[in-house]
Amino acid sequence: MENAIDHSPAGGTVTVVAKRSAANARIDVTDQGRGVVGISPDRVFDRFAHGASARTSRGETRTRHGIGLALVRELAERYDGTVDVVRTGPQGSTFKLVLPLARGGAA
Repeated sequence: MENAIDHSPAGGTVTVVAKRSAANARIDVTDQGRGVVGISPDRVFDRFAHGASARTSRGETRTRHGIGLALVRELAERYDGTVDVVRTGPQGSTFKLVLPLARGGAA
């Protein structure tokens, strides 16, 4: 969500939708930024990956190191989940996180 906020224009909207199925929880995060630019969408999950610019869509200098989405993917996979770019383009991006629900009395 932090990336979505950083890459949305001032006054833009970030939408978070959570859904539950019988076996999984799904969270979609959608921003109104310019989309993934300067890097292939499947590479945004690589450690230290950055797009075309070191600036956010609000013109601020990005100070992060490009490990946030890599850590999200590692944690998702550790718990048999997935994270993917659903769509990206000039009107924004949507990322999807799917995690299995706890089974049989796990707290």
